[in-house]
Amino acid sequence: MFRDEKLSAPLENAGTVLVQGASTFSSAFANDAGATLQVQGNMFTSVASLITANGFTNDGLIELTSTDGAFNSTLQANSGTLTNAADGTISFVASTGGNRTLNAVLDNEGAISADTSATIAP
Repeated sequence: MFRDEKLSAPLENAGTVLVQGASTFSSAFANDAGATLQVQGNMFTSVASLITANGFTNDGLIELTSTDGAFNSTLQANSGTLTNAADGTISFVASTGGNRTLNAVLDNEGAISADTSATIAP
C-alpha cells in the first residue's frame, strides 16, 4: 500500500498496489497482466491521487474507487501515454461516491468500464 508516498524507484506491479492519499511515482511503472492498481479515496486520507511522471502500459486492472464516503480518486500521467493494452481494463467504480478522473493521454486498446460518471482528459 502506498499512502501519501513518493516512489523514485522503478515498479513493475505483478500483484496488487493500493494507493491512498496523494502519491507520486517518479520512475518507470508497469501494471502486468493479472495485476491490480487501485486508487482509493477513503475516510483516512480523503481523496486519492496517483501521479506518474511518465506514461505506462496497463496489462491488468486499473480501478478508481472509494470507500467510507464520497471521496474522489484520480490517476494522472504527467507525460507520455497511458496505454491500456488489449488485456487491460480501466474501471471507474461508484462505490461510496466521489469523482473519478483519469488525466492522461490515453491509447485504449482494451476495456473501459464505468458504473459512475468519470472524466478522461489529457
